Amino acid sequence: MKRNLYFPTYSNGLKEIANFLGYNWSNKDSSGLQSIVWRWKWDNNKDEKIKDDLIQYNKEDCIALSKVFMFLQDAYNKVTSNQKINCDDKIILARNVETSNNYLKFKDMTYANDDVEIITKSAYFHYQRDKIFFRTNKNIKRKKKKTNRSLKDYTKYNKRIIINADKCPFCWGENLKADISDRYLKRCLDLKFFKFGIKRWITEYITFSYKCLDCRKKFIPKKFKKLYLYSRNKSIIPSTRSLRRNQIGYGHNFLAWSIYQSVLNKITFRNIEKNLLDFFDLYIDNRYLWGLKLLASEYYKPTYNNIVKNLIKGSLIHSDETKVKLKTHSGYIWVFTNMENVLYLYIKKL
Repeated sequence: MKRNLYFPTYSNGLKEIANFLGYNWSNKDSSGLQSIVWRWKWDNNKDEKIKDDLIQYNKEDCIALSKVFMFLQDAYNKVTSNQKINCDDKIILARNVETSNNYLKFKDMTYANDDVEIITKSAYFHYQRDKIFFRTNKNIKRKKKKTNRSLKDYTKYNKRIIINADKCPFCWGENLKADISDRYLKRCLDLKFFKFGIKRWITEYITFSYKCLDCRKKFIPKKFKKLYLYSRNKSIIPSTRSLRRNQIGYGHNFLAWSIYQSVLNKITFRNIEKNLLDFFDLYIDNRYLWGLKLLASEYYKPTYNNIVKNLIKGSLIHSDETKVKLKTHSGYIWVFTNMENVLYLYIKKL
């Protein structure tokens, strides 16, 4: 019975239940969080008034808990002994609750105004479309499966580049033989900017293993090894560090476009993921997109160093700062400029 007793409160907290039963704390600010503050102040100031408030709060907590326990015990005894329950007892049995009242029945929803009604119905439509129709409608379900299968299918390239070897890197001989069955491929997913738009652009790089007929050694062309791609492991690396038969990377235009959307247009990476899929049919997980900031900072580090040198060499620097608050701490954004170069620095507040 005790497990099935519910109080008409918004939570099962001691304060709310005790207030419902008619018990109130002498200090309205009393709470578990406030008690921590009181204890901290007393440890530092040794104020006797704060100590008295803390003791009084703990005492009243014990009284409230006792009152709740006595109510539960009394209710249990009355129900198990089949005693008559009055309205003053603040107890209603579930079997005695009237379920025939109109407010307990399903009916047409009445709204405060027409605008709220439109918003609510639109939200329900989106729920049906996204959660229900995809599961019940065969055509939509078939189309969704087809889309999921093609998300990572980037075999349709815009440009293919075959990298051949001219000389042996060991003996510099030119008598080479390519093993066509031993193929290596790198696919670069990128964007291409035009005067009036942007489109997806996939470049495929292919090479083969070669054998020098003079020194009898096998090798892969250095030009292919030195081909840099923005890798999925969130760092700018030459693809040869972990050379695989098939490797997918990203180009610089893709990096620049994503950082532009994040910094200048203030678009979240989750929405950038959606835009890449909607506009360019590129599925890039937003968790990888977060690493693009690190990639961009590494790529533009020489540019940053040049700006610092130009500012130091100049004869005049304008500077200003503004305070910013973050989730865990606050700091300052400093800006330095000589009217030609601008440098922004973030300094954490100590």
